[in-house]
Amino acid sequence: MLQTRHLPGTDLRVSAIALGTADWTTRKGDDLDLLYSAFREAGGNCFDSAHCYAFWKDAEGAPERELGRLIRQHGDRANVIVCTKGCHISGGAKYPRPPRYMTAELLASDLRDSLERLQIDHIDLYYLHRDDPAVPVDEIMDALHSQQQAGRIRHYAASNWQPARLEQAADYCRRQGIAPFVASQVLYNLGQLASPMGADIAVLDNEQPAWYAKHQLPVFAYAATANGYFASESNEGSYATPTSAARRQRAATLAAELNTKPGQIALAYLMNQPFPVIPVTGTLKIDHLRDNMAAAQIRLSLQQLQFLRG
Repeated sequence: MLQTRHLPGTDLRVSAIALGTADWTTRKGDDLDLLYSAFREAGGNCFDSAHCYAFWKDAEGAPERELGRLIRQHGDRANVIVCTKGCHISGGAKYPRPPRYMTAELLASDLRDSLERLQIDHIDLYYLHRDDPAVPVDEIMDALHSQQQAGRIRHYAASNWQPARLEQAADYCRRQGIAPFVASQVLYNLGQLASPMGADIAVLDNEQPAWYAKHQLPVFAYAATANGYFASESNEGSYATPTSAARRQRAATLAAELNTKPGQIALAYLMNQPFPVIPVTGTLKIDHLRDNMAAAQIRLSLQQLQFLRG
């Protein structure tokens, strides 16, 4: 069974792994029912979605609607933690956004849409999907605080924010005596990207682990499996670099020693960091989901972590 982790500063206990819903339009409802049930039966309680999800498939909002349907079908609202995100940048004609996408008005609109799609009255953990450094943090945090006071959000978090802005937000909240961000969702895995991401994407690498270890801000790691790179040598894609290849080989070596799988080792690498990390897995295959959840039982030493990173 998956263990749960308390998010400091909240009343939330989230499962050690969260289930992402970005691709929940690519399967039939019965298949999603089985995926949902497998996750719940294993102790999973944390679901991750977003206002913009599936717009690239001409199905904007479908993942939130499917998640809401399954929660109602299982009578599960009191037992699950619903995480979703708003204030994403423009996705072109399929997902148009105003130039200023980090405003109180758009936040309220995105949040209202998500609540209607999910058919619930509040979001347990609400993320700002992107940051806009041109907007002062006081405006942003005041807008979130207002929604929290109205009861539409229990707790809020940042997605794709850089440490400097997270510190600015925390300082402002401390001065104002209001709730701060309680988590940060960033791209984080054992691999090394072959090319840089866009400026609006936050990748946890290099010196950032030390920052997170110092501040103990929980991380929800998306792309946690590096798109399956560590599970199979046929998966190259965005992580086809010498560094990634060396780490995959070391993960395979350690997996053989521990009688487990390289993909599980790559997930365990995240969950054994000196700061809280909750991987977000977006798999649609139940056997892959079970493999991912089993990784939560693996304990790695500091020496093993250093060996994997190289």
